[in-house]
Amino acid sequence: MTSLEDAAATLGAETDRRWRELDVAQRLPEDIYLQMAQAGILRQLLPREVGGMGRSTIEWFDLGLELARYDGSLGWIATQGNMGISHLHSLADRDFAREVIASADVRIAGTNTALGVIDVSGPRRTISGRWSFTSGCEGADWIAVLGSPGGVPNRAEMRFVLLPVDRFEIERDWDVVGLRGTGSHTVVADTVPFDPAQSFDLAADPVVADPARITTPAVCGAWAVGSSVAATQLGIARRALDETLAVVEQRAPAPAFTPLLDNPAVQRELSRLEGRWRQARAAVRESIEDAWAVVADGGLPTMEQRRNLAISNHLANDDSVNIVADCARLVGTSALRPEHPLARCQRDVLPLLGHLAANAQVLEFAEQVRQTGRPLAFPLV
Repeated sequence: MTSLEDAAATLGAETDRRWRELDVAQRLPEDIYLQMAQAGILRQLLPREVGGMGRSTIEWFDLGLELARYDGSLGWIATQGNMGISHLHSLADRDFAREVIASADVRIAGTNTALGVIDVSGPRRTISGRWSFTSGCEGADWIAVLGSPGGVPNRAEMRFVLLPVDRFEIERDWDVVGLRGTGSHTVVADTVPFDPAQSFDLAADPVVADPARITTPAVCGAWAVGSSVAATQLGIARRALDETLAVVEQRAPAPAFTPLLDNPAVQRELSRLEGRWRQARAAVRESIEDAWAVVADGGLPTMEQRRNLAISNHLANDDSVNIVADCARLVGTSALRPEHPLARCQRDVLPLLGHLAANAQVLEFAEQVRQTGRPLAFPLV
């Protein structure tokens, strides 16, 4: 293992041990979030020449999956945490981006769940609004939110605005069933001034030529968010499979009082679930590797490659939810207690099922891309 994988394993084990702390606090503990940033886990896709780790997208995906195996919230914050930093590097004003990225342990959260109001009528631009699902906002240094002049959904004028976290009020409303440790609360800005250099168009062409541009929608659609969903869900499903095997090896229920693992039906089901998981993971990895090979060589992924990524991410999301449910059916009452890892998996796998970047609607978007040979108006695929 590399030093980054070693650091991830240490953080993963610590987060797993402290899962109840995440559950109660509804966020990652500050020390874990900070250590993750200091280790470079949130800068994996940045080039080394700007202080990043210079890793490939498949390395980013694999590490996110492994972290999610310890805890789904950890995997989600780790994979998503790379997006804000990579987008800043690839799309924002160069001087502003360098200034923010210069901090080795910077943490950026972001959300596009609402369209804030940008006001350009005064001496300074301001933004106002409310944005939900801002994962990691309480531990972030900066938060990126979406806005447009007058709050009108005009694609040509929609901008992300990056502001220090203290410019927002955080409404702690992330009281949900699973992934509670993501701290995906609502953030509120009330007429907060910003400099034009602090804003950028997420769907614009990147201003850099390095491979980090693969995270931008203009280059490869919203694959990075979709693969973040896939990595998190597959990591949770991997944990569910491992925990299920541990249970069936020990449990010997009435009336036969023989180990569940000796039951041929259980043996068949375990093999089937393992095969489904490996197939789903392989499809995502193949799609990511195909796109990465093109971008790393200076090119652009084809519409077919973008479509394959979107489909693979969706199927991994869907399959992971079903795998966890089937694992729970196999072990029965063994996973009823809230603290049992399989019970945690059942809770954590649910929130991302409907995520815009990997839900069933993505299949419609992918088919539209196939029929037209062009990306959508906003490149979700």
